[in-house]
Amino acid sequence: MMKLKGLEADLDFGTKNSLLFSVREVNRSSIVGVIDGELCALLSEDRRLLPNSIRVGARDFLVLQSNLKTDSEVVFECEFKKLTSLQANFVFFQKENFHNFYFQLCGFMDLAYDDDINLEEILWQTIKSLMAKTMPINYLGYGIGSTPSFDDALLGGFLLVQLYQQSEVLSALKAYIRKNLNKTTDASQSQLYNAIEKQKFPQILLDLFNAPSFQVLLPFLSHGGSSGLDILLGIKTFYECLILKNNDRSKDFL
Repeated sequence: MMKLKGLEADLDFGTKNSLLFSVREVNRSSIVGVIDGELCALLSEDRRLLPNSIRVGARDFLVLQSNLKTDSEVVFECEFKKLTSLQANFVFFQKENFHNFYFQLCGFMDLAYDDDINLEEILWQTIKSLMAKTMPINYLGYGIGSTPSFDDALLGGFLLVQLYQQSEVLSALKAYIRKNLNKTTDASQSQLYNAIEKQKFPQILLDLFNAPSFQVLLPFLSHGGSSGLDILLGIKTFYECLILKNNDRSKDFL
């Protein structure tokens, strides 16, 4: 059994003397496992912190990635250099700042996505179903390991709906995600569960809403595979539909 010291951890881990991590998935950018019955992730130091995650040195991460398999176990000694709370603090969210940032986001997304990717259209139909109080399509994601990720787009959309206090859509979206959590990957399941049940979001996403700018936007490109772009697409689409209410596709149901 391997023993390691982490560099940084989500705050919840800081109250425990040691952590037994049981592996579930080994991915390119994260290793997903279970600690005390909860899904969590191991990340390299070059990634920003996620809810229920531990960052380790880059070399340690490569060693773990090369040697760990499903059901492997790692013990972490809880001497983290840094503990971070990823629970969103909505007090500092400035709607005017985000509205100005939205126009930068549009131009960026137009360049980043190919015309043949239909994730945005799926999002519009999902929002339409949520607003009509009917359950949308009965799955999350395009399938295990697929990209682009509908899960990530919903994560971005969920935070936007929460920030703008769209209570009816928020309630419907929570119910939809809860119903389908077991139909996606462990990594996506962990992120969505932490968002809807604990108000905890990736550090890189909190940074964007606290100080929206093109400089903060660029690091999203290195967040997961296409996860950063998919989160941004969710933010953009939910914002157009629910807040602006002036997109041609919204006229059928707004």
